[in-house]
Amino acid sequence: MEQFDLFSIPVVRLQNFIDNSLAEKIFNHLKDDDTAVKHNTITGDAKTTSRVNDPQVLKNYPQVEQDIQSSIDRYTEKVGIAPTKIINSWFNIQNENSELIPHVHPLGAVSGALIIHADLNSSGLTFKNPNYEQMNFCWWLPVNETEYNKKLEIFQVNIGDLFLFPSYIYHGGVLNFTKNRLVIAFDAAFNITKIIDNPQ
Repeated sequence: MEQFDLFSIPVVRLQNFIDNSLAEKIFNHLKDDDTAVKHNTITGDAKTTSRVNDPQVLKNYPQVEQDIQSSIDRYTEKVGIAPTKIINSWFNIQNENSELIPHVHPLGAVSGALIIHADLNSSGLTFKNPNYEQMNFCWWLPVNETEYNKKLEIFQVNIGDLFLFPSYIYHGGVLNFTKNRLVIAFDAAFNITKIIDNPQ
């Protein structure tokens, strides 16, 4: 029997992308930022700067932004899509009993999350299987959970982790049980200049 595992969803985690000292410096800079506000994608005691006009949190950390962009470049080359460029970045800060509702990023091609502050009680990062509803609609009846039929995958997050993923995949969290879980999120859109300058 030949088996072909088709149509992968390319999610990447780079552990220790930034070290703890840099993460702590960024955390101390952002934790009391008064531009963060409530948002309907996060329930409970949580805030975000995603509604700020032209959010560009990473511009405050140019080396981190440059390193993330380099990682995105490697990602897009690996998965075979056109080059992308970071277009926005913001941070979410969550306290106990808050939850990031599953959502997508329609403005991006590649999105990501850089974990700045978290511990073992922090909400994991959840990715939803984009084929799950279709499988159930077609009565593909699972008898035990496997990588082919599971509804979602939850990653435990650690300080300094960088996640990259397609912007179209639903992602969010489970209930958070820690104080000041802080994540910088961002979108990268297709870089039209590079596409025009380097047509395939």
